[in-house]
Amino acid sequence: MKCKEIQENVNLQLKNKKKQELKEKGITLIALVVTIIILLILAGTTVAFTLGNQGIITKAKQAEEKYKEAQEQEEEKLNFLHEEIENGGKRENPLANLIGQESKNENQDVTDAYGNKITIPAEFIVVRNGQQNVEYNYSGDGRPNVQDGVVIQDEDGNQFVWIPVGKIKNKDGTTTTIKLGRYDFNKQGKEELKQVADDFGGEIPIQLYYNEESKYRVGEKQVKGGKNTTARNLSEFIMKVKEKGGYYIARYEAVYKDGNIPYSKQSQGKPRSSNEEVITDGMLWNCISQPAAAEASYKMYEKNNFCASDLINSYAWDTAIVFIQKFSNDKLYSKKSINGISEVENTGDRKSDSLDKVCNIYDLATNCFEWTTESCFPSGDVLTSHVCTRRGESFYGKAKGGSARYNDHAACENFFDTFRVLLYLK
Repeated sequence: MKCKEIQENVNLQLKNKKKQELKEKGITLIALVVTIIILLILAGTTVAFTLGNQGIITKAKQAEEKYKEAQEQEEEKLNFLHEEIENGGKRENPLANLIGQESKNENQDVTDAYGNKITIPAEFIVVRNGQQNVEYNYSGDGRPNVQDGVVIQDEDGNQFVWIPVGKIKNKDGTTTTIKLGRYDFNKQGKEELKQVADDFGGEIPIQLYYNEESKYRVGEKQVKGGKNTTARNLSEFIMKVKEKGGYYIARYEAVYKDGNIPYSKQSQGKPRSSNEEVITDGMLWNCISQPAAAEASYKMYEKNNFCASDLINSYAWDTAIVFIQKFSNDKLYSKKSINGISEVENTGDRKSDSLDKVCNIYDLATNCFEWTTESCFPSGDVLTSHVCTRRGESFYGKAKGGSARYNDHAACENFFDTFRVLLYLK
């Protein structure tokens, strides 16, 4: 009996020991699971703290970006300070600072992000990126630089695009030089400088017949075969372009405004198909003679003390094409021609063909022929000669391209003829 009790006690102790071991193992397993859960939570927190929107890496990137931005601002300030010292205390404002600002009552000499000069005329504003189909893509940040084709606008909505001249600084540290001059273009679109602006006094022909006459002459509006109106003050234009580092051309082909003064903005009304039709405000201004186009262009800013306007000359036209081919994807713009259009269309609003917009300029190579101040003398008989030059391309033309030169009588008022205003600083 005693032995049996002893055995039962031993078994009980063994049972209790086994229970204790199982209990301890259970506690250990629970502790392990809890530990794993805690570690997972800590790991998740660490990952989130490191990689999340408010994480260490994100914060580090933001700090790096802010540091670079501050560094760029500091470099810009140092550059402006350097320019201020060089210019005897006169510091030029950055172009980006004028975005969205009210127009000034004096011309503003400014620089873009790369130090390129541009002058904003009094009573004009710089049009913001994304507004009215204006695109500033050169830097990728929407800030305007001269390579984009900077668009300015007056209080009436007239828009012009800056054509830079001289040595232009690029974002990669290189420079591009654009010379103001009269050019011809080969079949591959390569420009060939035929007459530099400094030689404007010598009338050098391009393609045998086309000259830009240096002395002002009023044209003959009604005399078929009569002489065209020449540039009103070619020497002043060239001097001011060299001084300011560029000039402006109208963003659009001319639009009719009551009072024989043109608009430089997108047309709203259907153009005339003949010169017998009634003209309404806002229509594309076609069916106009070259002398009338020259007079209208001059009157646009006749009373302005800060800038002068004129009908576009061959220096301005050719140099604009060189600019376009240097700073756009269209390296053959000089040979661009129109296809598929059977009638005159509103400027900047073409539906039957791809829109002609490069460096924020519309229809320089398409839609209508455009009168210029350049003369043409293919024969010695003035009464039978075509004595005026039209540029660009038209639905009515022979698809020679945007740089093509055509001749016609100055007094002609064709439905496929329009014009473009030139603007330069005083």
